[in-house]
Amino acid sequence: RIACVMASVLLTAWSMQSANAGLVVADFNDLATGALDGQSGGTGFDDSTNWWGTGTIDVESGDLTSSLYNITQTGTPRRVKGDFNTTRHIHRDLGSSLTNEIWFSFLANNPVNDSTAVITFNAPDNGGTVPPNGIWFQGTNLNVRINDSGNIAASGVPLGETALVVGQMVVGPGSDTLTVWVNPDLKADPVIVHHTPFFTSTTVDFLDSLDRVGVITYALSGSGGSADGGLVDCVRVSNLSTAFYDVTGIQR
Repeated sequence: RIACVMASVLLTAWSMQSANAGLVVADFNDLATGALDGQSGGTGFDDSTNWWGTGTIDVESGDLTSSLYNITQTGTPRRVKGDFNTTRHIHRDLGSSLTNEIWFSFLANNPVNDSTAVITFNAPDNGGTVPPNGIWFQGTNLNVRINDSGNIAASGVPLGETALVVGQMVVGPGSDTLTVWVNPDLKADPVIVHHTPFFTSTTVDFLDSLDRVGVITYALSGSGGSADGGLVDCVRVSNLSTAFYDVTGIQR
């Protein structure tokens, strides 16, 4: 009887942990070209939901790549790009809430100076608003927004070149931590703390859990429908024990 009780306790603990742990991948390679809105695909998302928020962000042919980590995409090469001339975002709910230590990565490429490419965390439903939390590539600058507060500086990434962004957050009740690296060469040195972070915050309570991931891409120049928005690809998020490997392909 004691063994059965212990087994039940362990199973319950495992179930509780599993309900709040997972790997999320949006590389768009299982989607059709055309509007992202209304499509699903990916890994780790709520199967009852689709990408939703705006019809101005499209799936187009081609992958973004980086030689600085070991993620290799499979499937039909795809990425997303917006064609509107002001903020438009699209998002999708995760299959389970992620808490505690979370690692993420994504690739971004801004073709012109007023291109913007963003991933967001827990964005509101309104696709035309500026979400409070996200990593924004704006031309050659990077702006880390937490709780509606921007932190902008030169990214060091030239226009037309693909940037690798790697981040770590630890979220839950009280103050959270967020650290963001831009183009860390993890093949040359796989120890992430050896690379200088672009941004670090340890005192702001910005998330209790991660429940939704989103994308913004647009450009201020041009008219709606013809703007040269930034490119976003290979969005990966994990809070598993293998999280760093899941988002970089590099063993810690």
